[in-house]
Amino acid sequence: MELKIVTLLLIAAVCSSISAVNGQTTPKPTPSSSCYGNCNECISFSCCCDNACPYLGDCCPDFQEACPNACGEIVNIPNGGSVDITSPLYPNYYPDDLNCNWTIYTEHGSMIYFEHVDFNTEDGFDFYSAGNGDAPSQETSEVWRHSGSSRPEDFLTDSGTGWITFTSDVNTAARGFHTIVHDSGYGSCAGICGLYNNANGCSCTTTCIVSDDCCYDYFEYCAGDCNENIQIPVGGSVNVTSPNYPSNYPDNARCRWIVDTAQSTRIEVVFNDYLTELDGDYFFAGHGSLPSQDTSEIWGFSGSSLPPNYVTDGDTAWLQFVSNKEINMRGFHATLTDFGDCIYEITVPEGGSSIVTSTNYPEDYPNGESCQWVLTAVNGGLLNVTFDDFATELNHDFMFAGDGDTPSNASTVIEPHSGTTLPPDYMSTVGAVWYRFTSDESGTMRGFHSTAYWTYGSCEGKCDTMSNGCSCFSDCVQDGSCCPDYVIHCAECIDVYYLNRGESVNILSPNYPNDYHDNAQCQWIVNGDPGDFEGDYRIIVQFLDFRTQTGEDFLYAGHGNDPSQETAVIWEHSGNQIPDNFLSNNSSAWLRFTSNNFITFRGFYAVAHHVSGYCGGQCEFMSDGCSCFVDCIYAGNCCKDYFQSCGGNCTHTLVVPYEGSIDVYSPNYPSDYPNDARCQWIITTEGASQPMYVEYIDFETEQCCDFYFAGHGSSPSNETTEIYAHSGSSLPPNFTSLSASIWMRFISDSSVTNRGFHAKVYYIANCSYTLIVPDSGSTEFASPGYPDDYPNNAICQWIAYSESNNQMLVSFVDFTTELNADFFYAGNTDEPTNNNSVIWQHSGDVIPPDFASTGGSVWFRFTSDRLINFQGFHVILSDMANCSFNILVPVNGFVDVYSPNYPADYPNDARCQWLLYSEGDDQPLHIEYNDFDTQSNADFYFAGHGDSPSNATTEIYAHSGTQLPADYTSTETSVWMRFISDGSITATGFHATVYYVGDSCQDRCFEGILPRFDCSCHSNCVYEDNCCHDFFDLCAANCSYEYHVPLAGSVDVTSPNYPDDYPNQSVCQWLVYSDSGAQMQVTFMDFRTQTGVDLFYAGDTDEPSQANSRIWAYSGSVDPDDFLSLGGALWFRFTSDLLITHQGFHIVVSDTATEAQSCAGQCFNTTASSVCSCNTDCVFSDNCCSDFFDLCAADCNFNHTITPFTKMDLVSPNYPDNYPDNALCQWIIQTESGSDILAQFQFFETESPYDVFFAGNGVEPSRNSSTVWAHSGSVLPNDFRSDVGAVWVRFVTDSSVNMQGWHVALSDTSVPGSVEDE
Repeated sequence: MELKIVTLLLIAAVCSSISAVNGQTTPKPTPSSSCYGNCNECISFSCCCDNACPYLGDCCPDFQEACPNACGEIVNIPNGGSVDITSPLYPNYYPDDLNCNWTIYTEHGSMIYFEHVDFNTEDGFDFYSAGNGDAPSQETSEVWRHSGSSRPEDFLTDSGTGWITFTSDVNTAARGFHTIVHDSGYGSCAGICGLYNNANGCSCTTTCIVSDDCCYDYFEYCAGDCNENIQIPVGGSVNVTSPNYPSNYPDNARCRWIVDTAQSTRIEVVFNDYLTELDGDYFFAGHGSLPSQDTSEIWGFSGSSLPPNYVTDGDTAWLQFVSNKEINMRGFHATLTDFGDCIYEITVPEGGSSIVTSTNYPEDYPNGESCQWVLTAVNGGLLNVTFDDFATELNHDFMFAGDGDTPSNASTVIEPHSGTTLPPDYMSTVGAVWYRFTSDESGTMRGFHSTAYWTYGSCEGKCDTMSNGCSCFSDCVQDGSCCPDYVIHCAECIDVYYLNRGESVNILSPNYPNDYHDNAQCQWIVNGDPGDFEGDYRIIVQFLDFRTQTGEDFLYAGHGNDPSQETAVIWEHSGNQIPDNFLSNNSSAWLRFTSNNFITFRGFYAVAHHVSGYCGGQCEFMSDGCSCFVDCIYAGNCCKDYFQSCGGNCTHTLVVPYEGSIDVYSPNYPSDYPNDARCQWIITTEGASQPMYVEYIDFETEQCCDFYFAGHGSSPSNETTEIYAHSGSSLPPNFTSLSASIWMRFISDSSVTNRGFHAKVYYIANCSYTLIVPDSGSTEFASPGYPDDYPNNAICQWIAYSESNNQMLVSFVDFTTELNADFFYAGNTDEPTNNNSVIWQHSGDVIPPDFASTGGSVWFRFTSDRLINFQGFHVILSDMANCSFNILVPVNGFVDVYSPNYPADYPNDARCQWLLYSEGDDQPLHIEYNDFDTQSNADFYFAGHGDSPSNATTEIYAHSGTQLPADYTSTETSVWMRFISDGSITATGFHATVYYVGDSCQDRCFEGILPRFDCSCHSNCVYEDNCCHDFFDLCAANCSYEYHVPLAGSVDVTSPNYPDDYPNQSVCQWLVYSDSGAQMQVTFMDFRTQTGVDLFYAGDTDEPSQANSRIWAYSGSVDPDDFLSLGGALWFRFTSDLLITHQGFHIVVSDTATEAQSCAGQCFNTTASSVCSCNTDCVFSDNCCSDFFDLCAADCNFNHTITPFTKMDLVSPNYPDNYPDNALCQWIIQTESGSDILAQFQFFETESPYDVFFAGNGVEPSRNSSTVWAHSGSVLPNDFRSDVGAVWVRFVTDSSVNMQGWHVALSDTSVPGSVEDE
């Protein structure tokens, strides 16, 4: 028996090693002709049981019965093509007990590239195998055998054949697999990136773009993640930039963008910035979506000049960018805009209308628009053109309209129009009208909305006549025969009103209360604007007085805003009876009044209300299915405005102030409320749409009979909004509103009364955000008001997402809340309501531990009560993409760096990198190690100077084991760290702290060399030239002076105690200013100090810390040479040691000016001073007197403070209208927190080069060193960031041309992503 088994195994092994023929194995000798027991085998040349037999026609008779789960096929890949292979039923679960076999061939024998798109099988049981050749039974042909949920690696066969097998057991199934097999030899780069495709004469190397011989799919397979397909939204635009822009692009970049439009219109390509290595790094652009077609290319470009803009000839554009491995630069920024095909032909049906709107209306139209509409009336009709809304940039973006169907005929133009006033309506003289709209490249607005109505006659110039079958007589109003424009041309009193929700307007007959005149023709249209109300809203007209000639002088009323429609008429009325109030059936109503030429009376007085209900001030009646009777509350059928109209003085609309509260009481509280009370309160929050918290202080009503109701929103009649109805003596439960409004109602019957209730409503601070953590970046958030105290009753939520769906590291910088009262919660996923997602809750003053999210989203919540509040918290979220971080170390601060999961064990196969930058200018970083434990000689930590870890020369050391690495201070303003672990043992990892190496003497005067610093705060630092930058400012506090030299006057400067000896360890500083701004003469009257030790320093300007301002340092007993300052400021310093002292020095500083250099009383006087100017042109000639802006810009001189997390908009005078001539403006803007200010320009257009915008850092515009730049013209300036917590802005114009000006947004950058408008 044992010998028989061995023999059979040997036979099987020999047979399985025989080469396959046409995808089938060579048949083994067997007398059987059945597939039972022989599935996936060939029994004879005419009887096979493998997966290829159905295609070759040589299956055994019982193949289907014996091998029901066989699957697979012979796959032939077309030249240059590809084929998808999937498991049975994919993407649904595959069946049990499968035995599948695919054999793959290319037509010309080129290699096959296996691309694995998806893979999920039962791990360890259901196996997918793939290999070279066409014989799976040959073990040497197998590349790998795979199961589980990870995708197999892609591979390239070594010949023109390959195979796949798949087997499943009888238990658990899964989704299966999806594999794409490619012919890699037909001009393809699949699997051969970096090589030359010899078979087809094309290249897959990095230089192929420059040499123009790339294989057709080079970018698809070899360009990494720098390929994008982008669609431009209708009327919109997209930006395309080089990688890392505006930072330098990387070496060997290979990028491609295919861009199309959502509405298949042409694309305008505009280049905003361009800088690449000349003749080394190239940018290519073209029409269409096939860069490989030479005919589609427009140009290739390199260097520093902007490429030419262009418009595509179709709806697609392509862009490509390639860089070599040498010099890299800033790159490029291009904007691609939907150029539009904005031409329309519209037919207006008989009796109908057509609407014409600007692009995107009611959103802003785009720049560069050029649109045209031609409207034609059918059946010989005319068109009555009305304008419902109009807002374009004045004198820049124009609407043209005209008669006929030929816009190019200038004689047909009726009206060119721009601005925000409505153009006049008009009637065409022929059966067609046209519109044209053009916009420039600057500001945009919402545009226009126009309606063209089909009509058959006009009253223009035809009053009191018939016109094409319609009437222009005054009695046409009574019989409904008026032409559509009768009221426009023949009535003398016409008004259109627009009411916001809750507003009303009075409508009076002409001359009321005096008699109206004969032949009156009047019309009023009242439109309601719903605002943010999402329910039913209508117009109620209430009549207070009425007296007209009975049967002759009529008032008509109707629904809607088109009185010419007969179906809109509600009634006509005359005589001395007041009409009933009426309710429109939509958001508009109209009134018309006509009188004959006989008797007249006082007329009428009506009030039109815009309401969301139906009582309209008329109580105790039924109205349109709802009730205005007192018992409607019990019946639950009150009209929506019942409480407003019929609730007496017990109906209120209240506003909770920002971060404040209000009290709500029942009538007469704390005395008893009255019987039959009908009270309602609608409560909203001030400003932003914030929720509220309702707390009940006292409650006592008649049990079961006098009820208090409360609910969400502002619609008490909507039963679904009600929270509860309550009566008795127990307090109702407190609640938090779901929106920015709540309602309360109170009703009492006619019997017992009680004290009632007292409720308090609190504003809940705005703190609900969605945060996006950028790829390999970070995002910060903080408690409301941080670093100031958070408010009471805060209910905050943050949902954070990783842009790349990576894990995120959550780091806590600061944490202080009221212990056991104000709680911070954190959890995984984006579902805070899922209790299983909660990680922990925390309160108090202990900083929570950092943690890593389990996926690409994480949530946080914070709640505070109404009592004690504290500073709150500050949190940083970092993307853990490939465990790489860019971190900014704050000035005089520090950050902690941890290995992944620290203090838990780091994972296997970690690949982590940290780039840390000093926030301050030219300040190094110091690294200290607190803990270190890695697998020795296996898991390594690397550290180095700079931000280029790939540069081996920057590396300090590689470290592993349990010993702490050596602390070090960087030689640059940045450091890098890397950590790599293998696939075996893990440990706790490391904890390092990176300190900002500041050079401040704050609280360190006379300490000598500072720890971790290279500067000194000791008095001898002056001699050793290593003083910290603020040594004199902080350590000379008792000997620091500021002098002002008056016009043509002088001041004396002496050493301490002069003429007695100065003390030891003197550290003194003097700043001297000329009031006139003129130069100063320095004369030495006496000088004696210890030679070479006790030094006197002198310099120009008022900045002693600037080395280039120093004139000399001096000591001894010989008077220094007198000297003349360069300008209107000087500084002196003096230091002495611990030993010998002397008499010191006496100096006289004199002003050299002979006349005033001030603009006091001299503004705009061209001859005020020969030394400086008080005329506006001094800004351009740079010779303004020092107080020019303070005195001469008094009407346009402002100081602003930006509060934390907010921004402000700064605009030129009159913006968006043109600024005036001879403008002279100055603004000083500071942040309350001292944080940086970000200036972002929204619009800029001034007369170049005469009307100039200046900007700079700090609060001293007169200091030239603070200027960032001066700008004029129509090009938008670059955004800039002030790092001193303050900026100044000046704007000066001449006396000729003026333009729209500028708009810049200034933001406090305390917490990125949390900026709101001031």
